[in-house]
Amino acid sequence: MCGIAGLLCPPNSNAVDRSVRAMLDQIGHRGPDGSGVHVDREVGLGHVRLSILDLSEAAAQPMASHDDRFVLTYNGEVFNFRALRERLEQRGMVFRSTGDTEVLLELLAAFGPDDVLPQIEGFFAFGLWDRKERSLLLARDRYGIKPLYYRQYPDGTIRFASEMRPLLDADTPPEPAGVTGALLGHGLVAGAETVFRGVQSLLPGQWIRFAPGGARTSRRFFDVADYVDPQLHRELAQASTAEVTARLDRALEESIDYRLVSDAPVACLVSGGIDSSLITTLAARRSNQLGLFHADVEHNSERPWAEALAKAVKLPLDVVSMTNQDFLDHVPITTRHAEIPLIYHANSVPFLLVSKRVGQQRFKVVLTGEGSDEFFLGYPMLAIRRYLRWASGLGSAVQRGFHALFPRGGKLLWPQQGAGAPAQLMQLVDRFAQQRDQAEFLQRTEHIRSARDRELTVESLHLLRGHLTTLLHRNDRLGMAASIESRFPFLGRTLARLAVNLPARYKIRVVPRFYNVRHPFHMDKWAVRWLAGQHLDKALVHRPKKGFPIALSNRVAIGADLFAGGWVADWFGLPDAAVTALPQRVDKGFLFALMLLEVWGRVMCRHEAPDAVRETLRRHVRLV
Repeated sequence: MCGIAGLLCPPNSNAVDRSVRAMLDQIGHRGPDGSGVHVDREVGLGHVRLSILDLSEAAAQPMASHDDRFVLTYNGEVFNFRALRERLEQRGMVFRSTGDTEVLLELLAAFGPDDVLPQIEGFFAFGLWDRKERSLLLARDRYGIKPLYYRQYPDGTIRFASEMRPLLDADTPPEPAGVTGALLGHGLVAGAETVFRGVQSLLPGQWIRFAPGGARTSRRFFDVADYVDPQLHRELAQASTAEVTARLDRALEESIDYRLVSDAPVACLVSGGIDSSLITTLAARRSNQLGLFHADVEHNSERPWAEALAKAVKLPLDVVSMTNQDFLDHVPITTRHAEIPLIYHANSVPFLLVSKRVGQQRFKVVLTGEGSDEFFLGYPMLAIRRYLRWASGLGSAVQRGFHALFPRGGKLLWPQQGAGAPAQLMQLVDRFAQQRDQAEFLQRTEHIRSARDRELTVESLHLLRGHLTTLLHRNDRLGMAASIESRFPFLGRTLARLAVNLPARYKIRVVPRFYNVRHPFHMDKWAVRWLAGQHLDKALVHRPKKGFPIALSNRVAIGADLFAGGWVADWFGLPDAAVTALPQRVDKGFLFALMLLEVWGRVMCRHEAPDAVRETLRRHVRLV
């Protein structure tokens, strides 16, 4: 919905208007419809606006409460704001605007964050200034859909912003663990630490209050593990399939209804897969003004499926084609908006291109399918996890022989073979978060009697706390780069609570046919496919997951000169001879990762212009 930034100076000092405006200048793409700054002695709050609910000036920010005690700068959407507004109207509140900002502000003023934030259906990041207590409250939504970073400087000043760049000095050093984690395939966005030293991220579902004198308090008002509900699990386990699927159907439709709340045009991103197709079909029944957009990626096209869906819902499909050269040309600008190396999500590039097309067609909101795979387990490995445990008991000689005969199958069955040191390093970089999460999740799910149900519930929680945050980061950064807000129907509160507590048979089910080469005789996301079966063509319902892949490492030749005098060579202290030998000494996949890291270092650390880095890639990277 917007971008926010601000600062809190030490007591007896004054914030400067131009300092806040300089921060806003770096995130202006998040809010092209207006901007505002509020300065009150030691605090400065800034806001750039993307108008979606209440397009009038009555909803402009920063916004002061009716009694002028609180001032809010807010990024997000509260979809159930009309229901929450009634609570205030019953107390005699008269509103000046028709959107959600004023409702959120007055709720926080009246009841405080611990009461209000768990009730919100939607997403948010905000800064709330209390003029009486002289305190600043920062908060972020339950999934971390909207980002919020902060940094404390040696003089005690606190700065915060929707993106990291407003918090970076010319010489802010990268965090070594973050750089290492990027090369190891770490997502980099799930925890409080970032890829820049000193820059912190609020956790999903967290608020932090900064009080006079430097005192700080924080609290997690929600975590995805809070969805675990023993009573609901027992209820769903005992209910009939018809009853459970009907509840899921109602919950998904309710979530879509909420996410269509907008005073600006809404579109759907149509990948051609089951999740976006289901959302698009249900949304199209509610709006005949819906826009449909598809990214057609060279060598990974799913365009025929997207076109078939558009024909079925009788809406035009706008297709953005991306060639391999388009990918290379747009890596630098995509990296600048993502602010992290693109190693984990190289498919960020087509996401940026399709988002720009959405914005060019004057849409401001898109619905996407993120969350379905994490809640309902749509990843192939999970369907055969029980067999991997059996396979791991086979002798090393058998494993080596299988690898020799079936390399791809061997990698699937024993993904960690020979990866002891890298795996340990990954755990160290991750600060052993996976192990901590595993212990917590096992404790939370003690009530689940079925070993299979418990295992898959734990898997889902890992994906929600980890991988999902990377998808949401990609959607926010590259959507907002084009002034587009992403919304996620599979993350609706009612649907999410049902999904986490579903028995395993509603997620992965044994079926009497081969079904998918990656998990034969097993159907993933069974409940989602059942729902889709009520609304979509059968061919689409049963097609295997393809994802949104970018596999360029085998189709590019990366010259050693790309790294000569570059950021990677400087960071790792590589002598000229080592730089020259890079293409021969490392495999293609790792060299491709080094290329993406080089782009990040040049754009984010050396502050080179994305266009200049693009020209460098054109000189030293060629398609084969």
